[in-house]
Order: sequence, then structure tokens, then C-alpha cells
Amino acid sequence: MKPSQLAKQLGFRTLNELADIADVTPRTLVNWSVSNPERYLAIMLGAAAVKHSYLTMKIIQSPQ
Repeated sequence: MKPSQLAKQLGFRTLNELADIADVTPRTLVNWSVSNPERYLAIMLGAAAVKHSYLTMKIIQSPQ
């Protein structure tokens, strides 16, 4: 699966959005998907956890 496809499945609009959270370039993510798949997957899942945690806190803290 391409990094951009995985990013979309994890809830990101683009690979760039995920790369911003991970503080790496999209090209680095693509390179890691080939050269270091364990790091790549950890970064992808970690970024997804950060995004979902942020969204959850935003929902909890919003006035009802």
C-alpha cells in the first residue's frame, strides 16, 4: 500500500498533513516505507494517534 493511501485510511486528508504532524517531509515517509518499514509504520500510527487525541480533546472541551 502506498504511503498516501495509508494516510487516507488513517484519517488524514493528504500525506502532507501527516508529514506535518510527524515533522518530516513526505519524501522521507515514502523512503522509510521502503528502507525501514517498522519505523514508517510506527510514525504513521503515532501521527494518527496524535490527530485523533487532539480531535477527541477538542470535542470534549467544546461548550455544549
